[in-house]
Amino acid sequence: MNSNRYLSVLPLAAVLAGGAVQPALAYSLTQSSGLFTTTPGAVTFATFDTSTIIATSITGGFLNSGANPGTASNWLFANPLVTINFANLQSYFGLYWGSNDGPINEIEFFNGSSSLGMVSGVANAPNSYWNILAGPGQAFDKVVLKNSFEFDNLAVLRDKGIHVSEPASWALMGIGLPLLIGAARRRT
Repeated sequence: MNSNRYLSVLPLAAVLAGGAVQPALAYSLTQSSGLFTTTPGAVTFATFDTSTIIATSITGGFLNSGANPGTASNWLFANPLVTINFANLQSYFGLYWGSNDGPINEIEFFNGSSSLGMVSGVANAPNSYWNILAGPGQAFDKVVLKNSFEFDNLAVLRDKGIHVSEPASWALMGIGLPLLIGAARRRT
């Protein structure tokens, strides 16, 4: 039995399977009208006047009241940051974003302690509602809002865990599997 021949196929199969993994899409940021989310299925969980139990904790920031960022109700000011933890993975995050200061404002997404990515503000954007949708493999359970900005009316959509693999991944795995089977047969 020549175990060297069998072991030399494994790295090739690993490269083929690993080569099929594409980087996940970044978070998409879109603007909408109104003070609250209009995303189907999303739940507003914090208006800072009342809260729905979705976030396990919201820490940091300063509570304010007044006409900015959208109504005369309460809103939160992130300085230097606000951390929001969830019990379940989420695939959407929405907020009414006041004083959008462009790239100074950052929202970072985490799964556990692993950073998944970040979005920045849009320079000169008016106070408005912003929707952030996670790409495949980017579901998050923590959001950190950084660097001095005002927000209200937070919303999320729980991740359903349904992400379709791209066809190229399946094709490359189909090439690697016969190589592994062939190597195993030669071994016997």
